[in-house]
Amino acid sequence: MSDDLHLNPLHARLVELETAFGFQQKLVDDLNSAVLDQARSLQQLEKQVRALQEHVAARQSAVQYKAKSAAEAPDDAEEDMSE
Repeated sequence: MSDDLHLNPLHARLVELETAFGFQQKLVDDLNSAVLDQARSLQQLEKQVRALQEHVAARQSAVQYKAKSAAEAPDDAEEDMSE
């Protein structure tokens, strides 16, 4: 019977540790899911930033092309004066 009294606190402690481990395992799983969700969100945001950068670069090229074309094109007023 003395062995039963001695094992009882050990058994209670084991149950307590197993319960704590179960909670920790759930926490780790939840954190892992959160990290994966954040990684997906980050990848999506990076993709959107790249698309915006490409869009801005294309717009800047178009503006520069128009500005260069306008600078190279003869002015209507100058053409009228030369005639």
